[in-house]
Amino acid sequence: SKCCKDAGRQCYEKNAGWASCSVGCVAGPRKEDDGANWTCRELGPRTHAAWGTPSLYCFSVVQPTSYEPGLLKAQQGTGAGIFACDVYSVLSTER
Repeated sequence: SKCCKDAGRQCYEKNAGWASCSVGCVAGPRKEDDGANWTCRELGPRTHAAWGTPSLYCFSVVQPTSYEPGLLKAQQGTGAGIFACDVYSVLSTER
């Protein structure tokens, strides 16, 4: 369906035949999946939680040649930092 039931989850592609819902996804092999590679292509919209009052929008500006991209990837995988906000953006000079 390319839609996730749980709030904060996104449907990510492993390959043409498989996808799964997760808070975040880092392309490449996953230990918990016997080292199989994931494309991590986003499929469908992220499921948003019903916003409380007030809601929270968070952003981070990342220097691509520093330790920051790795730190943000680790936070994304656990839903920590800005990824715990209702909506978030990561800004950088690179994609």
